[in-house]
Amino acid sequence: MKNRIIFVFFFLFCPIIPFSHASYPSSAHLLLKKEIERITYLKGGAYIDEDEVYLTVLDEKGKQDAKIQSFYINRHYSEFKIQLLEVISPDGKRYKVNIEKNSRLEEPASDVEMNIYDPNVKVLKVFIPRLKAGDTIHYKTWEKMFKPIIPDQIYGMIVIQRKFPVKSYNFELILPEKKKLYYLIKKKAGIVFFKEVSLDKKKKYIWEFKDIPMLFPEPNMIPYYRVSMRLLFSTIPSWEDVSRWYYNLVEPKLRPSKEIIKKVKELIKGKKTDLEKIKAIFYFVSKKIRYLGIIAESKRPGFEPHDVSLTFKRRYGVCRDKAALLVCMLRIAGFHAAPVLLSMGNKLDKEIVVPYFNHAIAAVLDKEGNPIYFLDPTSETSKQLLPDYDRDCSYLIAYKKGGYLGTTPINLPEKNLIQIKIKDSLGKDGIIRGEIYGKCLGFVDTVFRSILLNKSYYEQKRFLIRFFEGKRPGLRIKDVKFSNPMDMKTPFCFFLKFELRNAVISKKNSLFIWPLSCIKYPGILDKWILGKANLIKRRYPLRFGYVFSDIWEEKLDLSALKKGIEEMRLPVSLNRENDIFLDYTYFSLLPEEGIIKIKRYFSLRKLEVSPEKYLFVTRLQHDKRYESLFPLLIRLKSKVR
Repeated sequence: MKNRIIFVFFFLFCPIIPFSHASYPSSAHLLLKKEIERITYLKGGAYIDEDEVYLTVLDEKGKQDAKIQSFYINRHYSEFKIQLLEVISPDGKRYKVNIEKNSRLEEPASDVEMNIYDPNVKVLKVFIPRLKAGDTIHYKTWEKMFKPIIPDQIYGMIVIQRKFPVKSYNFELILPEKKKLYYLIKKKAGIVFFKEVSLDKKKKYIWEFKDIPMLFPEPNMIPYYRVSMRLLFSTIPSWEDVSRWYYNLVEPKLRPSKEIIKKVKELIKGKKTDLEKIKAIFYFVSKKIRYLGIIAESKRPGFEPHDVSLTFKRRYGVCRDKAALLVCMLRIAGFHAAPVLLSMGNKLDKEIVVPYFNHAIAAVLDKEGNPIYFLDPTSETSKQLLPDYDRDCSYLIAYKKGGYLGTTPINLPEKNLIQIKIKDSLGKDGIIRGEIYGKCLGFVDTVFRSILLNKSYYEQKRFLIRFFEGKRPGLRIKDVKFSNPMDMKTPFCFFLKFELRNAVISKKNSLFIWPLSCIKYPGILDKWILGKANLIKRRYPLRFGYVFSDIWEEKLDLSALKKGIEEMRLPVSLNRENDIFLDYTYFSLLPEEGIIKIKRYFSLRKLEVSPEKYLFVTRLQHDKRYESLFPLLIRLKSKVR
């Protein structure tokens, strides 16, 4: 399959994957009958990739999946040709697809989502007419990588096990005899043969994979490649070599202009602590330098930033431009800072150096070169130096001496917090009235700001009203006040006045009360994240993506009923704790004041949950649903009317 040896993970999602007849699960829609791929190393790290594929369509679903074949093209680095594209029917008849009439070039979806425009990066989509179940798509492609990303090096990761069975896949790699190759197969499945053949001043490495079972993807699983059989190969000896390469690529771009130096002095003036200075510079780059991707680099497009003086002057750039400018400004302020390559959303395999990085950030380092702070200035709405979507990801710091492959630290759940305080009272009319005060920290703060900053003031107000009214039937918000989402100096806060109807049921001499805080999903992240546990059981780890905490405290005043209360029964205080989450609800009664105090705390501690522990999460969902239905019970001395 094409385009594995590129620095993004496009090949994991590109539907140009082939298959054939043999024993296969009834759920299979496609079959890779045969694929033969050969990569021949050329001078300086250039190479030629020849690929031949036989992909068999098994049913109507397979036809829908395969009728458009997509090929990733990056003209900065390579030439690409489809030499043959034909369809072979079950009776052996063949017809060629007119590529010119049935194809079009499109922008990669990932680039569009990230606001990047590069006229040299396209997806060639070819429509295959008259395709039927039982047909086999046969194509040959040729690609010449004329400019390697890292000079004199070749590397790649081939995902062998896919979402359909693989009957036969042969891969050959031809290198100069003196070029050392590092390789590894992970998550072995099916039958694997390997041999190494000596040629005239060259070596040929041959892998043959047969009868590879298909994988069955699950919703919200960890990245697909991490659970599938994959071949890793590289001529790069160590991650230190990649670190030095990136250092040498970026360092010449970091020379500051007089205007940048002047701006840094202005930003840090009056700031007393290092963190205050770092934040002042960070917020300038994140908020005042717009994220806008227009690719014009010449040396290493996709990795090479523009000169920082140009980015500063234009006031826009992509991630690597903003990261480079941030590093430059931090250095002017006296900090030891460095650019960082990040594999956003992924962890790379450490054993073999395959540098599939897709993002660039910055780091502030101590005297020994260890990271103190990671900083991602890409988001214009984040108060966090490192947003949570950049955490638990592989990174590589650009060092002159070379750096190691690390993993960005997971945030503490308490850092991503929504804290709600409720003060309310039950009226004689059976309506609960009160006030809500909320404060947000970390990623919860980022989520609120990201939503609100795209709205007018009226829309912001309506969002907060609907957000809370949607949590309880009968809840009506009467007044809303909130802090300025643009103000990064303080946490995002809000204040609401409310009425809660239908929270009390009267039966004979008893009252059943459902306080406002007794809801299934109290925070902004709960339903979204915990709702990812939507299967009965799993084969693969569940990826939550974020950790967070909720604290709800409520003081419910029942003094209007104080003289008529004969008995009050509170629900049992619950406490559930394991290595995935901590969840408790605590009820207490102040009989003299006629006040019930409720405290709810929830903390999700893990980004990923193994299949063995998945039951803890589904049980939590059940318990939360049940507890939201359980009321307070008050017995009165006489019937309430």
